[in-house]
Amino acid sequence: MPDLSLWLIPDEEWRHFLGRIIVRLSQQYDTPRFEPHLTLLGRIAMEHGDAANRTARLASQLRTSQVVLKGLSYQGEFFRALFLETERTPPLMEAYRMACTIFDRKPEDTFLPHISLLYGDLPAPTKDELITRLASELKLPLSVGTSRLDLMVASSRLPVSSWHCLASYALGGETA
Repeated sequence: MPDLSLWLIPDEEWRHFLGRIIVRLSQQYDTPRFEPHLTLLGRIAMEHGDAANRTARLASQLRTSQVVLKGLSYQGEFFRALFLETERTPPLMEAYRMACTIFDRKPEDTFLPHISLLYGDLPAPTKDELITRLASELKLPLSVGTSRLDLMVASSRLPVSSWHCLASYALGGETA
């Protein structure tokens, strides 16, 4: 059973804006392309039907909200090569707690809300240069709307090219 993830998806305008940055960086550094998202919950191992039902229930309880992007950062991990740090606002943390409850998980202190811009193994000096360049382009902090919750087949154990959406729900409960 593949690992599933819950992704908060930026509003269309921001999804296109961030998507263009992701495509540009993936072309420049020959790295995987992916859809802009904030992983609300990962490593979900359950039957797809059960996961879709729980995702629908969660989406019906969440409301559209703003995610505050406060800075650019990176870690030494492939999937955190370059990302936008996200403020741990009360609505975002409540969404995370609700997701944990609905998916029978204990909230983790290590939850790091972020929107990745680049996956890959790049040297730190390259990432530092990217941060300098992107900081002037992005003019952080930014408030980005989210209005959709996607249930994805996506995990670090799968090739990024195989990731795909199983179900998509507008926040507030409508199927997207």
